[in-house]
Amino acid sequence: WKNERPSQSIAIIEPQHLRNQQQPPNQEIKRLQKQLTLTEQERSILHQDVQRLQHKLQKAQHDARSVVSKNKWLEKQTSKADQILTKAVEVERKKANDEMGRVRESMKGVLER
Repeated sequence: WKNERPSQSIAIIEPQHLRNQQQPPNQEIKRLQKQLTLTEQERSILHQDVQRLQHKLQKAQHDARSVVSKNKWLEKQTSKADQILTKAVEVERKKANDEMGRVRESMKGVLER
């Protein structure tokens, strides 16, 4: 019974994904052209995104350099202001000490009388 053939022929059914691959050449070309068009559009959009992001990055870098420069200037100004304040405190302290000395001498004079 192994050598016997069935009396009816068996129909071979191709899976759907294999049937789609067997499109006529002009349909395949149209599909590929459409895919190429979509891919080119996506590439253009991505290129625009890259340019926009590069511009934002350049602006952020410029802003960062500006902030660093301004911080250095402010540090110098703060240092100068601190020096001026320290000098002013020293001058005022000397004036106060001199005045205290005069007040002491005046009080001694008042008490000695």
